[in-house]
Amino acid sequence: MKALDIPRRLFLGSAVGALALRPSRIAQADTAFTDFSFAATGSTFPRTMPDRLSDVVNVKDWGALGNGSANDAPAIQKAIDFAISRGGGKVVFPPGNYILSSPLEIGSNTVDVPVMLVGIGAYGQAGIGCSISYTGANFILSKGSRTNDCLAWVEGFNLANGSTSAGAGCVKLTRSLVGVRQCSINGNVCVDASAAIGATIIDIWASGLSSNDDASFATWSGVCFYLGQTCTAMSCRCVGGYLIAYALSGSGPSCIGCSAEGGATGVRVGWGPSGETAADSCTIQGFQTEAVNTPIDLYNATACLVQGNMITGTVSALHGVSISGVSVNGSNLVTVTSSAPHDLPIGTPTRVFLFVNNPAFKETWFQIVTATDPTHFTYQLSSNPGTWTGGSWQYPLLYSIRFRICTDCVVMGMEAGIKAAIAGVDLDYDGNAQHINNVMFGVVSDTSGWKLPTNRGNLAGWKFIQCGAITGGDSQQINSEFGSTRTPTGVMVFADLPGQGTAYQWGPIEGQEYDIIDGAKAGGGAAAFGDNLQGGGSGHYKARYNGTNWQRVG
Repeated sequence: MKALDIPRRLFLGSAVGALALRPSRIAQADTAFTDFSFAATGSTFPRTMPDRLSDVVNVKDWGALGNGSANDAPAIQKAIDFAISRGGGKVVFPPGNYILSSPLEIGSNTVDVPVMLVGIGAYGQAGIGCSISYTGANFILSKGSRTNDCLAWVEGFNLANGSTSAGAGCVKLTRSLVGVRQCSINGNVCVDASAAIGATIIDIWASGLSSNDDASFATWSGVCFYLGQTCTAMSCRCVGGYLIAYALSGSGPSCIGCSAEGGATGVRVGWGPSGETAADSCTIQGFQTEAVNTPIDLYNATACLVQGNMITGTVSALHGVSISGVSVNGSNLVTVTSSAPHDLPIGTPTRVFLFVNNPAFKETWFQIVTATDPTHFTYQLSSNPGTWTGGSWQYPLLYSIRFRICTDCVVMGMEAGIKAAIAGVDLDYDGNAQHINNVMFGVVSDTSGWKLPTNRGNLAGWKFIQCGAITGGDSQQINSEFGSTRTPTGVMVFADLPGQGTAYQWGPIEGQEYDIIDGAKAGGGAAAFGDNLQGGGSGHYKARYNGTNWQRVG
């Protein structure tokens, strides 16, 4: 034996011996990878890799590209259907721009299981995010034609549906206790939760299909959010081109800490996809607006709370249109040439807001003009304004808060702070008001005053506490122009009291008290304290119903 073979033989012998000493195990050299089970670190139950990967359904595993050009709808639908077949779960969208030629149906005809759609977030400055785009007469995300709605949660998307169809939108929720969070949404309807129960809509940036730059109200359309029974919108913002930002219907919807900018109506209580839909037990709190024509509208509201809201603005979100020329005739009639076509109604007097370099061309806060054709309007001045030195015009805001049908509502702690063309607080609603058993506490109308109801009996439906209007300057001028009052109190007459035929307010009920300005002693003459009252006099009295008669108590 050669000397060099000795260590070699010793090495091989020891290796064979070591292998013989190892514990035996089942050989898996021929086991397919997809069938190989192993336990995760710290766990005790082995699973195959395909089983572990299927815990979260990734749309790209089903063929979605997210490249901004391919139609990803079929692939994403397969991923959603697979998640439903496994009993629900998360469907994840990696960063990308997913284009759909058809909407996604998150539903089933056989099972009712929850599915979450999760993206990485809306596109930021770096272009990293998750965008889903579709243009069609349906909602991008909904149960569609399927029986059971499996859509439970939507988070982290930039959603856009460019269709103006009445049935078009981005997200439609009908399950209970569902939600949408941290999305940017643009559509004719952003989120429809009118048929959902307990939905939460949080941290959403929403907008209508038109921008604030559009020079026509006619292009504004849609509703950002429909909120149904016990649904809540929180920390959301709607910007630009919508008819209604938040529409509340059913029992218990809430709008908390939200805002709206540049639209027709901020919050309308008592409105759903089919139009007027009564709402009760609603809350509007911490709501902020800017350049919204009517920030808060109680259209059909019962037992609702409106408090602590910030209403601001002077003019509409529609950007000002410059005036290219002005002429003044011998009778001081001003003819204005607008630099761009307007949509003022031809031949109908309309209020506009004038920004002029020469103040003599604007004798009132809001000028009443009459359009003669698409680029011209006229208005009358009392004297020759002199030399035109430039300016522009813009649509004014209309109201701060309006009340149509209100029962058992409380409005408190807010300033109706816009320079509204008609009124800060509108209690008339074009003669259609019906008010019963409401309280208004600490509400101030900034300059624009209060529009009192045509049927003054509606004042019996309110208890006003420390309400009024800021006086002086603009306030005096606006009130003089449009007939609004600076206070809702001290204007009732005996005929407005409950039980007199004009009031919707329940009663008369013992203990009811109101201030009247035409009080007289029953039978005629001035009334002393405790005397029964009638109308037709000149006494400013506090009237209290004792169960049989109205008496003077103040």
